[in-house]
Amino acid sequence: MRNHLRAAGRVLRVEAADPCEFDFARAVVGQSEAAVAERRAAGLRLRHIEGAVRCLAAVDAEGVLRGQAFVLRDRHTAILMHQWFDRTGPRGTPTLLVDSAVVQTLESPGVNSFDFEGSVIPGIDRFMAGFGAQAVGYGQFRWQQDGREEPAGRFG
Repeated sequence: MRNHLRAAGRVLRVEAADPCEFDFARAVVGQSEAAVAERRAAGLRLRHIEGAVRCLAAVDAEGVLRGQAFVLRDRHTAILMHQWFDRTGPRGTPTLLVDSAVVQTLESPGVNSFDFEGSVIPGIDRFMAGFGAQAVGYGQFRWQQDGREEPAGRFG
């Protein structure tokens, strides 16, 4: 992981970006345009709350956007909700983005945990474990066909 951080850190800078500029279409793959639009609306719904939504962008020396991370935050926890990276870009881009999101978020007053938001894909689980992540069960929202929600989330 350190090699990936060094490689990406030599050619990319990570900077704060407007959450409205996050490219949900690149981060939410294999779903309909309507589903992507719903995720975008849900993610941005909290942007009026100070510090609740953060977008980080990995940019190369020519100003080309090579990846982004979208982080939601409550009082004590930050959640890596979405991330994407240009697979033709520099090696280590996703590692640099996640590392930057963790470091910047845990420097925020009151935040004491970073939730990688889980995965059912073994390769992603291994990647997250490289940051010291531990699997922990947590509540979920479940949307019913009749439109009802079963609340179980942090931001309710």
